[in-house]
Parts: sequence; C-alpha cells; structure tokens
Amino acid sequence: MDIMLSETAIPTSGDILVVEDNPASMKLLVGILEEAGYKTRPALSGELALRTVSVKKPDLVLLDYQLPGMDGIEVCNQLQNDPTTKDIPIIFISSTRSPELKVKSFEAGAVDYVAKPIDPPEVLARIANHLQLNRLQKQLSKQTTELEMHRQNLELMVHQKTRELKSSEKKFRNLFQTSMDSIMVISTATGKISDVNKACENLYGYSKEEFSELVPWKLLLDPDSTQEFFEKTSNGKFMPMPELCNKKKDGSVIFVEATTGKFSIHGELFVYYVIRDITLRKEAEANVMTSLREKEVLLREIHHRVKNNMQVIVSLLRLHSRRTQDDQLHTVFDECRDRINAMSLIHEALYESRDVSQIDFSSYLKKLCRHLNQAYGRAGLIETSVAPSKVQLGMDKGIAVGMVVCELVSNSFKHAFSDNQKGTITIQLLSPEDGIIQLTVQDDGIGLPTDVNLGAPQSLGLDLAVSAIKGELGGSIEVDRDGGTKYTIQFETAEHSRQENDVAN
Repeated sequence: MDIMLSETAIPTSGDILVVEDNPASMKLLVGILEEAGYKTRPALSGELALRTVSVKKPDLVLLDYQLPGMDGIEVCNQLQNDPTTKDIPIIFISSTRSPELKVKSFEAGAVDYVAKPIDPPEVLARIANHLQLNRLQKQLSKQTTELEMHRQNLELMVHQKTRELKSSEKKFRNLFQTSMDSIMVISTATGKISDVNKACENLYGYSKEEFSELVPWKLLLDPDSTQEFFEKTSNGKFMPMPELCNKKKDGSVIFVEATTGKFSIHGELFVYYVIRDITLRKEAEANVMTSLREKEVLLREIHHRVKNNMQVIVSLLRLHSRRTQDDQLHTVFDECRDRINAMSLIHEALYESRDVSQIDFSSYLKKLCRHLNQAYGRAGLIETSVAPSKVQLGMDKGIAVGMVVCELVSNSFKHAFSDNQKGTITIQLLSPEDGIIQLTVQDDGIGLPTDVNLGAPQSLGLDLAVSAIKGELGGSIEVDRDGGTKYTIQFETAEHSRQENDVAN
C-alpha cells in the first residue's frame, strides 16, 4: 500500500529495526519507513530482535510495548545494559496511552514514545530527529574523545618540556655557578644587579644580597666616566668592553676585562657581563715594560760605547797612518778606517733610533756616503746620491749591507773616476717583493774592467763585499758594465728566511 507523505516529513537514511508482533502494524510501519527511504529489519518478538541486534546493530529501534514472551520494557533494558548497544536510540510504539507506561519506557532508556494509531509524518519526523541527534551525539563523543587524547598529548608534551626546561635550567645554573670567570646579570628595567655567580662574590667580596642593593657603576674606580657605558650596554647598545679599574668591597683596586651579551625572560631584557680579573696580568705587563725600558737603555749605552770604542780605533789607525811613509800602508790604514767607520755608524744609528732593533737605512747610507766622500777628498767632484727608502734592517743584516756599500762605493771612488773627473754615485735600497730586499750601487765612471771576475775577485775590497753578500746576507750579486758600473744585490730579510725554513721543516 502506497502512503503519501506530507510536506512536513523529513526523508533521511538509516537502518531501522522494527519490533512488532502484529503483522498488519508491521506492514504499515515497514511501508512508511521504506517509502521514506529507510532500510528496515522486521522482528516479530523480543528474542528475535535481540538476536538480530547481535548480528548487526541498527541505527534505531522501533519497539512495541506488548510482545509475546519478552515484553518491550525487558528488551529495552537488555539493550541499554549492553555497552555495545546502549547508544542505539529506542522509540516505543504502543496503543496504550497510559502515563505510567510512558514513564516506564523513559526509565528503561527509551528516547521517545509514539501512541497508536500512527501519524506517519509525526513518526518520520521523530525518527529523523532522533537519528540526527544520535549521529550528532556520536560525532560529539568522537570529538570529545579526540579532544581528550589531544589534551593528554598536550599535557604529556608540557610535562616533557617542563622536565627539559628544568634540566636545562639546572645545567646552566651549574655552569653559571661553577664558572671560574665572574658573571653579573643586570636587569634593564631596574638597572640593578639581579644575579651574580660565586666567582663574582669571591672577586668583589660582596654577597649576592649585597650585590642586589648596589648600583653597577659604583663598583668602578671612576664611576662618572663609565656610567654612560653601563647605561648604553643596559639598553642593548653593545660596545667594545674596555679594561676597567674596579673597587672591591675592602677598597682595594683590581683591573678587569669583560664581554657582554643580552637575553630576555618573559619579555624582560637582561644584560650579562662575563668579567675576568686581569690584575696580575697588568702587573706582569708593567714589570715587562719596565724591564724592556731598562734593557733598551742598556742597549743604547752598549751601542754608544761600541761606537766610541770604534772611533778610538779609527783615531789610532789615523795616527799610525800619519807616522808611516809607506803609501801602501797608508792605503791599508785608510781602508781599515773606512770599514770600521761603517760599522761605527751602524751603532750610532741604533743608538739614535727609536727602535734599538731596527736601523733607518736611508739616513745611515747618507752619513756613510758623506764620510767616504770626505775621506777620499772628492766632495767637490763626485756627488753621492741616496734614494729615499723606508727599508728597516736589523743590526746583523745592517752591518753586512754597510760593509758591502762601503766597499763598492770606495771602489768607485778609487777606480771609476780620474783625478779631476766629475761623476755621480747612486745608491738605492728597495723592497720590490714581500721579504725581499734589493740594493743597487751605481756609478757613471769608466766601468768595471771585463777581466774582473766577481766569482773570484782579486782585490780585497771586492772580495769582502762578495763574501758578505753570499755569506752574511745569503744573497746574490749581478754587475752591469755598460755606461759605468751597476751592482744589483738581492737578499731576503731575516723574518722571511725563518718563515721559509719553518715551511720546509
């Protein structure tokens, strides 16, 4: 029999178990439900209904109150007492309109009660509402379960993070307290010391409680001049930390150096200072500087005395030269005097230099050339020119270079020019490459004879010069005989030689 639904019916879907012992009523209910689009499963007794539910749970049960054997109330009680079926909505259908029966139905766990004769739109509306409500309850239950699981996971994560934070805090607190350097933490909000470690207490002599009452710059010997520094670092404007002179609690003075950094806790900014006591180092530096000044004074005095002694030797050689009539001996005395004078000028240059380990060679070579020009009596005829140079040499290399220049310039004075011939001798000292020194001695005289071999020089002067170049300087010499004579000597500085030896080893 086709049943026309009113416009108020709510068609939906679902699996509905219909428990009804009256075949006519069963047929009517099944027809109404299937017409509305529901799947139905009929059961003519309570026992059959329970067996059907155990095989497959329905979405809703339409349960008649009066059934053969087991009545509807007992069926409802068994379904509600089973955890697997207690969530199935049960609607009682009965021809009895007794209020007591309705109460018993709701007490047994039913969600609704429909009296016969059945009004199809009403029944369908109730079924649709309870199906929808049941589905919403299931979704809510699922969401509640998920939320509970999420809450438990969050609690677990919070617990784990709290444990990690406590472990991390304990670790850094141990590092903070056991650090050998003093650590001071200042709050930028209050400008006061919020924390110090044990090393800081021991360094300054204040307790942690006393530090909390101190203004940081009161620890400084000159608080007015350094208050700005603390204020800037407290505002996060970091500056290179200077060496500071601090006061301890007992009034004694210490020197410290520090590094700074910043961090924040719950939005509050803090600045920390890692402070190191450098008082002993400053005292050691002062002692070293005093010792260096004393040694520098001693070295200057030694250079001065060596220079004076050499001048005495030069004077003695000059006296002996005047007493002899032998021209050859005169020449020997003069050459010895020039060589000793070259060494004497080295010591004089070191005595006058700001750095007793380095010689201003440009100035030294000018003095040496003036002396040689006067010694050979050619000041009006031969001009000696020393090119400006910034090369600095130590004493060992300086004496060797001085001897080389003395011999080569002397050789030019003696052999490159005739008695009344004018000419020029040019000396240049350069450093064309890092660690390499180039010395050039050049004249515009008659030129070095082709039979003179620098590999085996016959004159004492050239022999001394070549020996100094290859021995003391460890360098090389080349000669150009065109348009006069040009000697080019190259050698390495002592520092460059040591570096190459270190690399080789």
